[in-house]
Amino acid sequence: TLMPTSAFVANVECFLADALIALGQPARAAPLLDDGDDQRLPSFLRAKRLLGRVRAARAAARPAPELIERGLALAQGDAGLPVKMVLLLEQALLQAPEAALALCDQVLADAERTDAPLHRLLALARRIEPLLQGGDAAAAAAVAQRVQADAAQLRGPGLYPPELQLLAGRALAADARHDAARAALTDALAWIDARVAGVPPGFRDSFLH
Repeated sequence: TLMPTSAFVANVECFLADALIALGQPARAAPLLDDGDDQRLPSFLRAKRLLGRVRAARAAARPAPELIERGLALAQGDAGLPVKMVLLLEQALLQAPEAALALCDQVLADAERTDAPLHRLLALARRIEPLLQGGDAAAAAAVAQRVQADAAQLRGPGLYPPELQLLAGRALAADARHDAARAALTDALAWIDARVAGVPPGFRDSFLH
């Protein structure tokens, strides 16, 4: 019998929390995850649980930089690198454009070095907003096109296709590529429409909002 503190159960709880966040119910996700102090779990898994809390806090519009720092301290070595890369991208959201781009570039380098296409896509997507904030719409649009091309081929944890398309659409619109921007928005809405029927009734309103 698995104990509640086992690594297997702890990892399953991370996936369940991610699902609740995607369904728009971060308040139900956070209680599933402890504060990362359970010494019986591997450090990388404790960091992963903190990452879940970071995502839940962001979804609830309550950024948690202290949780990011604690997660980064735990996400060491090869086992912790996948979590570290995502934590750095969460940290980038809280930085000024230049610092945010530097963090994204760090993750891109690690993703290329370790052949991690999912993390590369996440880092590319995270570059769009600071590029727009810095006034470089052309560069943001070029990144957006790479994001759309990669997103068409990849699926995995942390990827939410409508969010990627909306980011791409903003960049394309800023670069006056209005037809492409409208197409990105149409794709985002089509993805949601195709899946909402399969969402349990108790989650549909939060999923759509």
